[in-house]
Amino acid sequence: MRAARMTGPRELEMMEIPDPMRKDGELLVRLTRVTICGSDLHEFRGRTPRPYPWTPGKPAHECLGRIVECDRDSGFSEGEMVLVRPPEGGLREMVSVGPSNLISVEHTGFDPDLAVMAQLLGPVVHCSKRLGNLVGKSVFILGQGPAGLTLTSMVRNMGAGTIHTCDLVEGRLEESRSRGADRTFEGGPDLVERVGGEYELVIEAVGDPETILQAPGLVRLNGFIMLFGLPGEDAVLRPREFFGKQLTITTTEFPDGEDFRDAVNLMSDGLFDMNSMITHRMPFSDLQEGFELADSRADGVLRVVLDMES
Repeated sequence: MRAARMTGPRELEMMEIPDPMRKDGELLVRLTRVTICGSDLHEFRGRTPRPYPWTPGKPAHECLGRIVECDRDSGFSEGEMVLVRPPEGGLREMVSVGPSNLISVEHTGFDPDLAVMAQLLGPVVHCSKRLGNLVGKSVFILGQGPAGLTLTSMVRNMGAGTIHTCDLVEGRLEESRSRGADRTFEGGPDLVERVGGEYELVIEAVGDPETILQAPGLVRLNGFIMLFGLPGEDAVLRPREFFGKQLTITTTEFPDGEDFRDAVNLMSDGLFDMNSMITHRMPFSDLQEGFELADSRADGVLRVVLDMES
């Protein structure tokens, strides 16, 4: 089967490897779609210290597939369309995984491109459950990539009073306003000086040391900071700033099956427009180009979907 791996920073190699052997209790799944996540881009840039070449399949974890082989008592059926979170990575045509790594989306009627977007919404749903009551509160979201834009929609649906956002790409700021942002700002080193620091909640959705360090300057006394963006490298924080404002800081990661099922239900109910997040579709064979495009933020790119069947 075809697979790919990182051989160096910004370098991906296509290769042939044996089909996976299904172990007892596992399900064999043929992947049909894979999307390029922001955390994948940190790894693509070489910010994750790890010897090269990597194990075939990484980086990639937002996947969709169809079950090829399973046990009768697995709770799934052959041919069923499922979200897949493969531990060995998704840049490979087939995986063998346990049932806890799968969420059925067969009942939704979604086409594969839309179905895989529940992988983006799932972490946002998980984050929302940690934010508490947002009714009437002021919110600032750092970063309006796919995750940041989805967070903007989420906090608007949760009843936030004022939503301000920032990004370096004007097209993403336009999209942010269409998703509920009341005001948008161009990002940059002087952001805090231009915007001020009176927000009750600040969500960092970039995972960059610069924006992580800006978050405390944007939040008010006794405010709350949510670090959503998975950092590609460490940021050196300034604890005196936290003490002075008596801030609460937390993180979010590792959505579970319930979060993904909730995401699928929200999409089915029409509460989140995930189709508009898909700006580019490419065959698996063009994954190098796909990663480079997603990393460049050019051509209006938001989410790149890789078609594993072409």
